Amino acid sequence: PLRQLVHVGCDLTESDRFLPVFSGFYKIVIIFRSKIKGLDCRPKNRQLVEAAQIQRIFPCGGKLSTDLSTDSVHSFALVSAAPRRQPVRRISPPSRRGAGAATGNAGAARGGTVAETERDPDSSSPPRTWRLPRKFARLGSGVVLAYADLSPASEPADGQQSRPYATAQPPTLVLVHGYTNDADSWADVVTRLRELLPDHRFLVPDLRGHGASGLPDGQGWHHDPILEFSMARQADDIAALLEALGIGGATVVGHSMGALVAQQLAADHPALVSRLVLVSTTSDARGTPFLSDWLVGVIEDQWRPALVAKGFAWPEEALAATPADADPEAVSWLQQYWNYYPLTPERSTLEVARRASRLPLATWIGALQGILGTSALPAFDAPTLVLWGTQDSFFRRASQESLISQLSGRRANPGMGAPGGNRPTAIWKQYGRLPLPDDGIQLDDLGHNLTWDAPAEVAADVAAFVTTGRPTSTWFRTDAPAEPHRIIGEPEAAVMVVQG
Repeated sequence: PLRQLVHVGCDLTESDRFLPVFSGFYKIVIIFRSKIKGLDCRPKNRQLVEAAQIQRIFPCGGKLSTDLSTDSVHSFALVSAAPRRQPVRRISPPSRRGAGAATGNAGAARGGTVAETERDPDSSSPPRTWRLPRKFARLGSGVVLAYADLSPASEPADGQQSRPYATAQPPTLVLVHGYTNDADSWADVVTRLRELLPDHRFLVPDLRGHGASGLPDGQGWHHDPILEFSMARQADDIAALLEALGIGGATVVGHSMGALVAQQLAADHPALVSRLVLVSTTSDARGTPFLSDWLVGVIEDQWRPALVAKGFAWPEEALAATPADADPEAVSWLQQYWNYYPLTPERSTLEVARRASRLPLATWIGALQGILGTSALPAFDAPTLVLWGTQDSFFRRASQESLISQLSGRRANPGMGAPGGNRPTAIWKQYGRLPLPDDGIQLDDLGHNLTWDAPAEVAADVAAFVTTGRPTSTWFRTDAPAEPHRIIGEPEAAVMVVQG
């Protein structure tokens, strides 16, 4: 396979950041040093071969090796992606499901009981270590939903567990994570928000099939994962949790897929939502770059044949399997291509990749199809703040123009929003300055994962929106090209579109 690779033609320039070259079951990733942008793009947690060793790897020369020089190549990695043959193994459906619950329609997701425990009531295994401690609620749909519940910081933390309030519930923020992530993706933002909004309670759920949450009761997710992971079904889960906890009129903050769920929650359960903050969102996700490619190029073309070769019937049995069952190198692979954070190279992605590799394919396929099936902004009247980064690889500028257009003309419910003063219907705010590179991959400015790349800045805008009805007027961006890993803020320079 290495000899085959030297015959792959490619035109390489120093401005290229990385170039994957595939041949058979092997792939080469070449990382370039960009002298112009001053970036260190070295990947973490993979075996690197220094540029000086390239001639030893390609002793026969050829186009690939002759096009490379030690001046332009920063590092070089060879990863074997060949599937390893293993004995045929059958996987039982995930165990975190409620017993005896109704299924089959949106109404079944309503209601439920809250389990006063930090461990999954349907699992005998010990609780995992999470950045945000979890509790569990069994919903009417049969989903056992895990969630973090943080009391107001101005009151005794009480072990960071929720407790009944003598009078009314404190104001509550609900934070909804993105695709294949979990509540811990909000940990940095929540830490700062608790300082800025010390009188608020924070509820951070794991969406169904994500994190420590289970799948619905019954076999519906086996036969129709797209329906079971629709934005409406996931919004119903959150509504059921809020009702079970006696929470209404919450500020709901969603990131990526979580923002689509938040939109649906506001449309289907308006009494539960007083404000919306949508981070890295869109109104039309059909054909979203990379997500469509992932569905076909990875799930269908790689994981599916690997599982079928191991004896899993597709799709019934395979939906209960995981990426780790399909590919023993899944964790390493996800670290390199899925959990990619160019602005925070010090962030450890190992645990994030491990958790993603353990999610059932029902989650990977159903939730992804649910995202790609989003075609328009649902009708809701909650005041809305949108935060978007200029180098968002998924929801790009054209999608934002459509979103702004659909948000225009809406009327906010006069009983919602910040107390007093003007209440804009919607505010769209830009993070970052530099546009997305032509290859569609975030390089040196803020992009899709604002909650990880700029958690303090996102928290500042959320807190300002909660208290005043408007985000801060500071323009947050990286200090590229000088210091692309440093976030700077320019006061009174924010790029915003204010409506209403």
